[in-house]
Amino acid sequence: YGISSKRAACLLDTFSCIAQGVIPYGAQILVAVSAAAEMGCVVSAFDLIPQLYYPALLLVCSLTAILMPAKKKNPA
Repeated sequence: YGISSKRAACLLDTFSCIAQGVIPYGAQILVAVSAAAEMGCVVSAFDLIPQLYYPALLLVCSLTAILMPAKKKNPA
């Protein structure tokens, strides 16, 4: 499909971060739940899902970067 290996690796890495960021028992949410527990708050992983701004913004930015036409380099 004409995708360079660097770009494919970048896309795979980015979308794996998005996927892991939104699953209820991924590393990021487990850290947030344990940090809240250390401060005396009782929070479940599902309580945090509506507050996941970073994975949502990362998804929007990634899709925008994919859908924007790439600029062709001008050979010098």
